[in-house]
Amino acid sequence: MKSLTIRTDINTRRDALLAVEDVKSKAFSNLLRSYVGARVVDAELSFDNTTAIITVYVNIHPSSFASDEQIIECMCELANLTNTIKSVSKHGVQYETTGSAGADIAASLDEPLTIEPHQTVMIATGLYPNLLKGYELQVRSRSSMALKGMIVTNSPGTIDSDYSGEIKVMLTNTSPSPVIIENGDRVAQLVLAKYERLSNVPISEMIRGSGGFGSTGK
Repeated sequence: MKSLTIRTDINTRRDALLAVEDVKSKAFSNLLRSYVGARVVDAELSFDNTTAIITVYVNIHPSSFASDEQIIECMCELANLTNTIKSVSKHGVQYETTGSAGADIAASLDEPLTIEPHQTVMIATGLYPNLLKGYELQVRSRSSMALKGMIVTNSPGTIDSDYSGEIKVMLTNTSPSPVIIENGDRVAQLVLAKYERLSNVPISEMIRGSGGFGSTGK
């Protein structure tokens, strides 16, 4: 028996507990065995600060050629434990440095696309998000393109956690000249972010003042 550790992107203890029960289920174990030749024996939950960590104990069939990394990747996808991007193009997402907050995404085109001055187009990327609850993807302009007049029209655009369709970039040419976008050109960047939801509160319960701009003086 082997233990495999998964650092998840799960936000709440409740969701983490549900994920552990999912991993321990017979249906999950049968799927994992059919994909990578591993059977789940048990799973435990722990926390590193706010990060939910699931330790999974598995028996690996002697005929399995799957690595530990491949088994973990399969478990993450089956149980939806981490935020991922699926790609039908060869470009995927690309972080330029280890400290980059934004990942560059590229156009996925069958042929070059000309964007006329002041024209707005939708650029296909061949990318499909798989986000956990409590996360969003923000679509932002790339600074090098914005300098040339090519901007993401609704930057930052929001991709919700319950959207799983293709990511398309709304790109506007604000320059005075036509711009040609080739397949594989980097057209925007994605930033993964956590979010909180607002609650409605009756106006009678508000204790803050109603002062606006300049109400506190200089």
